[in-house]
Amino acid sequence: MYRHQPDSSTELAPLNNPALAQPRPVHQWNASIPTQDVPFRGDINRTPSPTPSEQAALEGRLPYPLPVMLKMYWKQILVAVIMIAALITIFALNEKILDALRPVKSWMDDHPWGFVIPLAIYVVVSFPPLTGQELVSMFCGMIWGLGPGFGIVAAGTLIGEILVFFAVKYFFLERIQKKEKSTITYATYARVVREGGWLMCAAFRLSILPPHFVTVLIAACDVPLGVYIIAIVLGFPRQLLPVYLGVILEDADEGTTTGGPKAVKGIFIAAIVVITIVSGRYIGGKVKKMKPEVIYARRKARQQKMVDSAQSFEYA
Repeated sequence: MYRHQPDSSTELAPLNNPALAQPRPVHQWNASIPTQDVPFRGDINRTPSPTPSEQAALEGRLPYPLPVMLKMYWKQILVAVIMIAALITIFALNEKILDALRPVKSWMDDHPWGFVIPLAIYVVVSFPPLTGQELVSMFCGMIWGLGPGFGIVAAGTLIGEILVFFAVKYFFLERIQKKEKSTITYATYARVVREGGWLMCAAFRLSILPPHFVTVLIAACDVPLGVYIIAIVLGFPRQLLPVYLGVILEDADEGTTTGGPKAVKGIFIAAIVVITIVSGRYIGGKVKKMKPEVIYARRKARQQKMVDSAQSFEYA
């Protein structure tokens, strides 16, 4: 039996009536195409704003809360506390320490090559993360006096720092460069060194900054070895101070004046302390001036990444 077919106009009524029209279903092959975020043109043309850590650096604030900073740098804090405690103990118990070292002193006096032992120890502790150069320097001052003791320390400083310089330059340079890209403070110090020349290198050697940090920083900044050796020699007063303190401890125990009268001792120590403070202030002023430029360069680098990302999407 013949059944009446519906009129084509009735069948297509939903298509003719916009109110009844339904959205076209997305085909499966179209739905499976992955989407890619394209940077907005307005964001590309505008330099990105500083990150929270960059803003904190510009304002002179800590990049993280104090408890977080203590957790991040607890190793460095522990080493500093141990060194301070060791120096206080040496000055408080200098007589007992000298009595314990007398057999060692007698043995080294009987052997012309005895100075090689503290020299080797000084070279070894020059490699990070080892510490203790100040203690070795004081020991040399107590055993050999100001002249020979400082000679041992100077030789150990030159040999140790040159070895660290080459180790950084040929084995750890890539790792240090990555740190420079990720750390604002390190990047600022590196830029100060590159633009400051040999005078800035000497200021770093005279400052209170750890020698480990200074050598690693300067080696990663493509400073010539000859220039850095000059900076090390100009920074010898910083190595002379702990040697002189060892001489003073020996004088106090034996009642001698090889280190000079009390007034001379005070002036000598005060002069070296003033030089160290002035060098640190000089570096701090350069760092403060350079930090906004470093942060702006980081922001422009992020902008360039956004441009490269947009271009790669357009040509894909």
